[in-house]
Amino acid sequence: MKHQANEFFAFAPMLTMVLAWWILGQVPNIYQVAGVIPILIDSYLITRQQQVTSKT
Repeated sequence: MKHQANEFFAFAPMLTMVLAWWILGQVPNIYQVAGVIPILIDSYLITRQQQVTSKT
């Protein structure tokens, strides 16, 4: 249960970037888009770790 909260908060910067683009019209630059990649990789690894842990 603890990991689920961490995953949710990890998406906050990405969600802020998307909402700023959608609502304010601020187009993200290449550094902001590149910052999304580690967030997605981390969420994948956390989810994968939970699946492996729950199987054992």
